[in-house]
Amino acid sequence: MDDNMNEKNDKRLALSLIVLAIGIAANSILGPFVSGVVTYPFSESVRNMTIGLDAVSLILVAPIGVLATRYVHRGKQTGFIAALSLSTYAMYTFVQFIMGPQYIEYSPIVLLHLALFILSGFILLNAWQRIKGNELPHFNRRKNKISAIVDRSSKKIAKGSIEAVTSTL
Repeated sequence: MDDNMNEKNDKRLALSLIVLAIGIAANSILGPFVSGVVTYPFSESVRNMTIGLDAVSLILVAPIGVLATRYVHRGKQTGFIAALSLSTYAMYTFVQFIMGPQYIEYSPIVLLHLALFILSGFILLNAWQRIKGNELPHFNRRKNKISAIVDRSSKKIAKGSIEAVTSTL
């Protein structure tokens, strides 16, 4: 792909990211964390989890989306990686809002959730295509050791969790 096309796609991706960040923030503001304009047919404990999710989305995720927008607009690899994590988070979150609740009646907020889910998929695919492996930072020996320790530890934890679950069956 030529540089002109990349620049055009980066601007489109940056615009999509800022729209997603604003949508995530708006959803959090409309939800039970801030205003309570939108209510969900959840139990009290699930409602509390939704408040926590809205807090994380508003305080951490939306600002990361704004930062990712700046880096993507400049064509920086860091922005594309941040866009991957932001879009994956949004897809995971909004598919639960779309598919999870048992709505008794139609709620317009589902349209916002669906739009943000679709936009997240667009961002995920486009950011993935723009990542260039040869431009990513390289690990030095120390980071490789730390990565190996984390990898071994996570495998042990996963193995222990699987054994715990299967032993109760």
